[in-house]
Amino acid sequence: MLKKKFSDTEVDTFEVPGAFELPFHAKILAQSGKYRAIIACGLITNGGIYRHDFVSSAVIDGLMQVQLTSDIPVFSSVLTPHNFHEHEDHVDFFCSTLHRKGERSGSRLPGNCCEPGKGCR
Repeated sequence: MLKKKFSDTEVDTFEVPGAFELPFHAKILAQSGKYRAIIACGLITNGGIYRHDFVSSAVIDGLMQVQLTSDIPVFSSVLTPHNFHEHEDHVDFFCSTLHRKGERSGSRLPGNCCEPGKGCR
């Protein structure tokens, strides 16, 4: 976002308890009328509590549904690796991948959604 010359006051960030909550929060943001675009970032790992495929599908499908019903673009920067291990190599790899996906999403915001100096709201 900084590459597109948006200031910190023009970009709002939010945290949710987990990736499963991303679609609901995106829906709340879209319905608020304050945002012209939403970027959802998350990492879904195979942690053994829920089935990885179910959560991944629910999150991605949910984000798509928000976009289709609200007419607000929702960019998914959600990573869904099947094999994630909490060792330095994987953490570094997925952190850098998530960062690149976020940058790509921000760089693809259409001009009618966000304009430098005018904000995304």
